[in-house]
This record gives sequence, structure tokens and C-alpha cells, in this order.
Amino acid sequence: MIDLDRFKNINDTLGHTIGGDQLLREVAELLNTSLNPCDTLSNTNGEIDLNSCDTIARIGGDEFVVVLNGVDEIQASKKANDLLQKLSTPLFVEGYEIYTSLSIGISIFPSDGQTAETLLKNADIAMYQVKAQGRNSFRFFSPPDMNKRSIKRLEMENNLRYAIERGELFLEYQPQVNVQNRQLFGGSNRSSDGSSRSWVSSDLTSL
Repeated sequence: MIDLDRFKNINDTLGHTIGGDQLLREVAELLNTSLNPCDTLSNTNGEIDLNSCDTIARIGGDEFVVVLNGVDEIQASKKANDLLQKLSTPLFVEGYEIYTSLSIGISIFPSDGQTAETLLKNADIAMYQVKAQGRNSFRFFSPPDMNKRSIKRLEMENNLRYAIERGELFLEYQPQVNVQNRQLFGGSNRSSDGSSRSWVSSDLTSL
């Protein structure tokens, strides 16, 4: 699973129909040229055939899926590194020099799943872990710890959604004091819904 980092910011700046779409085409072409001769570029309207040639597909928004057949973890790591390296140079869109990067989550058949649905789900979990840890990298799915973090993330999203709908969310500021001289040197902020639940800014940026 491949996600284009900070695509929303680029889309909002350059516009959806021109800048955003053009950037997606540039990235799709770059990904397509990184595959083997039998690989194909397609739009997925059905299931992914794991027995076919290696495939890259845009599955919606700024997310792509690459299906590589007959590779092990070492080969998958090399391919992921190659893709990250290619995106380290800027792309030119509508006269603008655009720097972007990829967050890549990897699942391996059959150890991480025996169906396309399970493999995609686990690769998606791994990809969100990359985003939570700073983007521009890749990670293999690693159960069960990743599933626990995925469930925690889902619970956080639901709690935030309910708090926003009910108008219960408010911002708290917490001063930071030097214990030696008792001088105020900074502060931090956290969001709370008035209950025992609260979130610091680092929690929210991972959503």
C-alpha cells in the first residue's frame, strides 16, 4: 500500500483539477516505470488477481497498490527503497517544483494473509504506522502489535468524532516550568472532551 504524503496540502495549493490530478499522473507514471516489463498500470474496479503479472493500481484518492509476484522481504525492501529514492527528487507540476514523498506499507503472502482483502488491510495498517512515525519510509506488517495500535487509532477517531458532534471538545494549555529556578520556559497544549479522555498534539497528527 502506497500513500502520497501531504497530498491534501498540494491539492489545496495548486487546485484539484489541475495541480492535484497532474501530480497523481506524474507519480503513477513514475511508479509504473519502476516495475518489470510485464507489469501493467490499471484502475481497479474489481479484485486484484494475485496470479497475474505484477500490477500497480490507484485505488482511490492518493493511494496506490503495487502487487509484486514471487518476491521475498529482501526484494520487497529493495523495491520500496527504489520508489522512495525516485521520489526524493522534485516533480514539476504546472511550473511548480514539487517535493513529495511516499509512505509504504508492505504485507507478504501468505504469512500476512491469504486473500487480497486481508493483504490490503494489513498493508494499510503498516502504511499508517509509517505516517505516524514521520512518513517517507516503508514498513512491513508486524502482528499483533500493529493490530493493537490500529484498534487504538480507530477508537481515538470515534471518540474525537463524537466529541466534535456534541461540542464537547476544548483546548487546554499546560505551562512548562523549570523546577530549578521556577521560571516559565514554554508550554504544551492538549485537547480534551471534559472526561478522562484527552489527546496531546502528537496523538492528533497521526490521524
